[in-house]
Amino acid sequence: MNDPRGSLAGTLSANGLLRVAGSASGTLVGLYLVLLQASRTGSAGAGTAGTLGAVAYAAELLFSIPLGVLADAWQPRWVMVAGALLGAVAVQLFGLTHNSAIFYLSRVLEGISIAAVTPPLLAWLADRTQGDLRARARAMSFFELSLLAGLALGGVAATQLWSHFHGTAFSLIAVGYCLQRCCWLSLQVTPKRHRSATHWMACDLRCRMTTCAVWHPCGSASTR
Repeated sequence: MNDPRGSLAGTLSANGLLRVAGSASGTLVGLYLVLLQASRTGSAGAGTAGTLGAVAYAAELLFSIPLGVLADAWQPRWVMVAGALLGAVAVQLFGLTHNSAIFYLSRVLEGISIAAVTPPLLAWLADRTQGDLRARARAMSFFELSLLAGLALGGVAATQLWSHFHGTAFSLIAVGYCLQRCCWLSLQVTPKRHRSATHWMACDLRCRMTTCAVWHPCGSASTR
């Protein structure tokens, strides 16, 4: 890594962009449903908007653990990139339909996209600040700050985009997700191959499934 401070700042900025896009998407959902109800092209209302928000958060919660395991087994950077692309598809999908079932599918996919980024990013921050408790405290504080700032700015951005572009605002938010994907690629966000709890659990499960009694493909914890 050429510039640790710059890399950390860029990574946290990318996380802020992710949260702006997620928050803006949630706000656009409510505005879009109000428009559909007013034009009588849809039966969804304010209650549906709240339910869709809960669905997105539930999907993020449920998929955080399996995607964290996947990030341990696979290149974490590509999990994050895939999450950003999935978010772009999910947002664009919502703005192209009046179908309630597609609304729910879109919000589930967007929740999964957020879950694909957060665990690998936290692992990367932990690895980059290993052995430096002060740096770790600062990094985690700025991570939380970027999250909260992104959530706050997302609502403002969504209302402005909606007032100027209406339905096209969904496409602009999708572009925001794609820009966040470019951030992960340009920053070379490649966490070190850390031996986390999920790593050892996955290795143990693989060995049990292949009845591996002697050779452990991931290395024995007792020999490390």
